[in-house]
Amino acid sequence: MRFRTAAFITAAALALAAIPAAAYAFGGPGHGHGPGGDGAGRILHMAKELGLSDAQTAQIQTIAAKHKDGALGEAIQSMREARGTLAKTIHDAAATDDQVRDAAATVAALESQMAVQRHQLAIEISAVLTAEQKAKLAASLEDRRHGPPHGGPGCPGGF
Repeated sequence: MRFRTAAFITAAALALAAIPAAAYAFGGPGHGHGPGGDGAGRILHMAKELGLSDAQTAQIQTIAAKHKDGALGEAIQSMREARGTLAKTIHDAAATDDQVRDAAATVAALESQMAVQRHQLAIEISAVLTAEQKAKLAASLEDRRHGPPHGGPGCPGGF
């Protein structure tokens, strides 16, 4: 029984860690669903999919906005810049391998920082959800994990 409980908690934690992607997207136009790319459409989609009440939706919007305007938003902006720098460095024939490693290490460090921030966001959102909603979310994320693969021939970045 302990193993099943631990497995469920682990699965739920992993599912909840993905809530930011389901709840909202950071960035300018074209990076989110809804007007101005602010991710409002994603929150509304999540509200419908999970059967969130108006109060829950409002709470999640408040939580998401707090994180977007805080450390997670800052980390995401830094990540955009670091990925740009890495891409430029990779394609710079004059760059050394050490410069590429340094740029890649910066991206990796920011990815770690973002993971912790997303985890904090997931914890706060989890507190708003009912047990049934958490189960629906976990099932939905599991379905997406086993859905059609991303990439592939003809897709940007695919093989």
